[in-house]
Amino acid sequence: MASTDGEAPSRHHPSALRNRGFIAAELGKWLGGSTQDAPHLLEVASGTGCHVEAFAGHLPAFWTYQPTEYDQTRIPDILATIEEGKHSNIRPPVVLDVCSDPSTWPRPAGGETAEGASRRQWDAIVCSNMIHISPQECTGGLLGGAAAGLKVGGHLFIYGPFALNGLLIPDSNKNFDTSLKARSGGSWGIRDAAWVCGLAHDQGLELTAMTLMPANNFFVVFKKVREVAAAAAADVEDRKARVAELVAAVVMPAREALVTKVSAK
Repeated sequence: MASTDGEAPSRHHPSALRNRGFIAAELGKWLGGSTQDAPHLLEVASGTGCHVEAFAGHLPAFWTYQPTEYDQTRIPDILATIEEGKHSNIRPPVVLDVCSDPSTWPRPAGGETAEGASRRQWDAIVCSNMIHISPQECTGGLLGGAAAGLKVGGHLFIYGPFALNGLLIPDSNKNFDTSLKARSGGSWGIRDAAWVCGLAHDQGLELTAMTLMPANNFFVVFKKVREVAAAAAADVEDRKARVAELVAAVVMPAREALVTKVSAK
């Protein structure tokens, strides 16, 4: 197995190489002790395969990984990364548009019914550095696809920069957000964790944790607590109250942690 911390092929972006070890280590805290039988992880927006290679190097060998990528031209890069690392538990990548119907998203292998349709669900879904460099509907698509594809009790992990209940700091993140909006005609930008929390809650995904990472990014954890139909049936006022509770319990401590870090510099 190739090292996840040493030199890697130049196809990988330098920032992906810098952060993949931190992401994999954080992921291991949540999934490393899994007792599920042959658990499966779906990675959304795999890029060149840099991150999924690190996951395979950090998590127990009984995990199986399914990389995906919207940009078809990157599929050969992911295949090359898998081949070079000799990762037998990483499946060949598939093209995925997060805004596509969740019923068309890939499912774990081995779950075919008599009719041939896969009914298995994922134990975990990971998406790194995507929602700020895509339109807002892609965030909704990611959450909807994750809600449909995850087992109840499964987790969605999102990594990247976030605004925190109306606060966007430090200045480097503000400048980055301005640049993203300018480059995309306003459709890209750093998303507010409180907004994402509300969207996720409507899909049956509950915000569970936010960990401050290097470069002022966050590792954000959502747990699927109920199926989408049950989430949609929830009372509007109950929904508002629960989202407010989650923002207070998870987003605001993350905000304070970032304020403390930035103020100390």
